This record gives sequence, C-alpha cells and structure tokens, in this order.
Amino acid sequence: MKLGGGANLPLQRSRPVMRFRPLVAAFLAICLMLSVGIAASWNNPGIGQDEGLLLEYPELIVHGEVPFRDFQSSYGPGTYLPLAAAYEAFGPSVNVERGVGTAYRAAIILAIAALLSPLGAAVTLCGGSLAVLGIMGSGPPTAFGWYAALACALWGIWLARSALLRRSTGRNRRWAGAGLLFGAAASVRPDLGGAALLASLVLIAGGDRRGRWWFAGGCVAGLAPLGWNVAAAGASTFWSYAVQARLHTQPENGVPLSFDGALLGILAAGTAFVLFAAIREWRLRGLGAMTRCWLGLAILTVVLLPQFLQRPDAGHFAYVVPVVLGLLPWAVSSAGELSALTRVAIPTVSALAVGFHAIVAVGTPSYAVHNAGRSFAVQTRPDRDQLQAVLRYVDRHTSPGERIFVGPRDMSWALWADTSLYYLLPALRPATFYVELVPGDNTTGFTARISSDLKRAEILVLQSVVAQTRLAVYPYAREGSDLPNAIVARYFRVSFQAGTYSVLVRKASRIQAGPLAGGNEGH
Repeated sequence: MKLGGGANLPLQRSRPVMRFRPLVAAFLAICLMLSVGIAASWNNPGIGQDEGLLLEYPELIVHGEVPFRDFQSSYGPGTYLPLAAAYEAFGPSVNVERGVGTAYRAAIILAIAALLSPLGAAVTLCGGSLAVLGIMGSGPPTAFGWYAALACALWGIWLARSALLRRSTGRNRRWAGAGLLFGAAASVRPDLGGAALLASLVLIAGGDRRGRWWFAGGCVAGLAPLGWNVAAAGASTFWSYAVQARLHTQPENGVPLSFDGALLGILAAGTAFVLFAAIREWRLRGLGAMTRCWLGLAILTVVLLPQFLQRPDAGHFAYVVPVVLGLLPWAVSSAGELSALTRVAIPTVSALAVGFHAIVAVGTPSYAVHNAGRSFAVQTRPDRDQLQAVLRYVDRHTSPGERIFVGPRDMSWALWADTSLYYLLPALRPATFYVELVPGDNTTGFTARISSDLKRAEILVLQSVVAQTRLAVYPYAREGSDLPNAIVARYFRVSFQAGTYSVLVRKASRIQAGPLAGGNEGH
C-alpha cells in the first residue's frame, strides 16, 4: 500500500505543473507578439497636440498647476499623475512617456489573458493574440489615459471574480483592490470609469455585504485624485470645463461612415456575439462567479462601443476592439471546445498580421526635432526643418519665464494647437489656459478667456491650418468669434516665418524681424 501511494504521489503533483507550463508558454508568446508590434512603432511620429499634452501637462502639475483651474484638460487627473511621477523619476522625454504607454498596453493584454486562463492555454493564447492584434492601432505606444483606465477596469473585474471564487482568506482585500481599480479608472477617464462601474454591478451583486463595503472603500480611495482635482479647481470650475465644455459639442459629434463602416461591423458583430454567449451561459449555468465575470465583461464591451461611434477611425477602433476580440475565443468555446485548426490558425494569423504591422511601422518616415535636450518626431523633412527653425528663433529672442502662446493662425477656428511646442520650449510658460484646443471651442466663455490670455503673451507661434482639412476629421466644429484674430492684429506683428509657422511678437518689441520665408534667417 505504501509503495503504491508513493508511486502515485509524483504523478498527482505533476498535473498542476503540466497545466501551468502551457499557460506560461501562452503568456510568453502573447508578450513576444506585443513586444514586436510596439518596438516597431516606437520611434514613429506622434500627434503634436495629443502626445504633446501628455508631455506638457504632467510637467505643469509637477510645477504646482492644477487641471481645469490652471489649464484646460480633456481627461481626468489620473491621466497625468503617473506620467508626472515617471518624469520626476527619469526626466521628461518621449521615451519615458511611451514607456508608460507600453506598460498600459501590456496591462490590458495580460488582464485579458488572466481572465481567460481558467479556460486553458489554447483559449488564452487565441484571445491574447487577438487582443494584441486589436491594440496595435496606427501609431506609437502613446500613453493615452484611455488605456490606463481600461487596464484598471479589466484587472478590477479579475479581482472581483477572484473575490467571488475565494471563500475566506484574502477575499475582502480583493474586493478592496477591485474597488480601488474601478475608482482609479474613473479618476483617469470619468466616462470609462462610469461605464466600468456599470459593468461591475453584476459582480458586486454576487458578493456579501461586507465585501461590498470593502469594494466601496476601495472605490473611494481610487477616486481620490479626482476628488483632489475637484477640490483644488473648485466644483463649479470643474463642472464648467470638465463636463459642460465637453458636452456642448456632443449632439453634433460623429464622422460620416465610409470605409470605417467595416470596423463598426466588426465591433458590432463581435459585441453582439460576446453578449449572446454571456446570456446563454447565464441561462445554462446560473449566476456563478465565472458567469458573472463573463456577463460583466460582455456588458463592458457594450458600454465601450460609443467611444468608437463618436469618432470612427483606426485610433478609436484600437481603444475598444482588444476586449471584444480577446473575448471571442471564450464566446466560441462556451458552445463547444475550440477545434485543433482554430487553436493553431488564430495565433498564427494574428502573429502574421502583427508582423505585417511591424514591417509597415518600421518603414514609416520619422524626422526628429531637437531643442533644449528634448526631441519630438514629425512626419516629413520639411515639417522638421520648419519647426527646427522656429524653435531656434524663439530661443534666441526670448528670456526664461516669458509667456508663449501656440495655436492656429486663424483663431476663429479653434481646431489645432501643437502642444509639443510647449514641451520643446521648457524655459517658457504657456500664456493660455487653453494649451490644447478642442474642436467646438467657440463659446462666449472660450472667446473671452483666450482673448485675455493673448493680451498677456510675449510671443506667439501660430500655424496655418486649412479649415477644410480639419473639418474632414471634426465635422461638428463651427467657426467662432473673430475677436482673438483682432487682438492678434492689434497687439502683435509677424517677426519670423517658416513654412506654415509664423512667429509673432508684440508691436512694441525691439526684436528685429527675420525673413518671412525660407525659415533660416539667412544663416
């Protein structure tokens, strides 16, 4: 008897190891695929306004400024605080910012893989590889707050499921951790955080009263950055700029669907299939912990869909589709085991598609602009030369601490502000509350404030932007007041021009005007 028991013992111990090793291999394969895609696009050009604000705003916060009180923001304070900490530790740079963005994407992919892991290595690998394919998008790994909030929501669901499955030790800590992550998601992106909390209700309902209190406590802690922002900026100011200023354009939001209709079809069909599978699971197995998890994830895919509908393009598609694609293998396997062909085909096709993306990304032109030990990549050589000339001119004709305003040449169309210029000119301070310009910023309050800001600027860098080009992307934008243009004409004169950029100084300034063409001042 002893001999028989001893002979069986190694076999019993080896079974978990046998199951564990394929999962580890699946996770490693998923991480490798993600690494290839991100590494290929690492040095690609960023979007001057979108990535520029992620470089500039955290520095403003480090210097004591507060979102919505001292500068307009499109996102919650949680978007900037991790970047501010990273810049304090490693110095502000595009590489540090994209490193944070890479961490966000990895957290999303690993969360999806962790949620699928109870179903085995094959489903995990299929779902993870599809999620990687979806998150590639069309640009470098910019540290957009959306990805941070989505990662928090997914790991929050994983922790909530873990709390439901755990009967005693550590259950309350898991509920608190889940609440903390959902609150953090709302601090980063209040819109996504609210949607994620809605998706979490089905999980919270499965817990006991004590667990719900722990969840609520964690949620309050996660909301602390948002609470700080509201307290520091003032509730009325926060409401005005964080809510009302964003809502007044919403009725006219949306881009007419063309080729992007295919992307919408993928999202809608995938979301419907995942939701159908979750409801089917509920009806067949009841509301156990795993079923609540799948139902919560299915609800999350539904509430994420409007993010793509507001702007149907490749970037917003990459915001939403990783969760939908990642859950498809589970949805299929819920009706029956994945076939051997499917287990091989999905990771193989995904890897080939990511490889193709990497080849395209490596071949994307990129030209770095350098100034004050900082750099930012643009798309064309003329853009680089023009911007480099502007930066040299501004550096020579300003003193540290002076105020600079960056915006469009025609400010009756508030369509664009290259915020990367603020980052590339760290010795100067932004002269305006509107460091970025949001299409639709043409209200009376906007006109009054930006007109006041212009009057206190020492130097302006204005870029000629063809309104029709921007309207193709932002069809809901409307022309605003001509008052800011009148103030520019009254108080400033063109001192230097390089391509689409014009540098303007005060008419009383003693700065000698450089040549108005060529962008090299004759040097």
